[in-house]
Amino acid sequence: MSAIAHFVASFREAAPYIQYLRGKTMVVGVTDSLLEGETLIRLAADLNLLASLGLRLVLVHGSRHLLDKLASGRNFVPNTAAAVGLPMKRP
Repeated sequence: MSAIAHFVASFREAAPYIQYLRGKTMVVGVTDSLLEGETLIRLAADLNLLASLGLRLVLVHGSRHLLDKLASGRNFVPNTAAAVGLPMKRP
């Protein structure tokens, strides 16, 4: 199957979902480790594509990676799990 034929087949398969989701709100959770470098560029392109297809996006970003990075070397263990009632892992 050629690249064009594969694209057309994939688009036809996705078309009902695109039509169904147009105008709907989608919540997208993203870990903060994805919010830098080349990954961020690809993520932004994908989110832009979804928005251009008519989806309303709500982006919820994480902060654990950043908090852990800031806490390292400062003799501090962030208590991020306690905020949602999860058991805390101790080093």
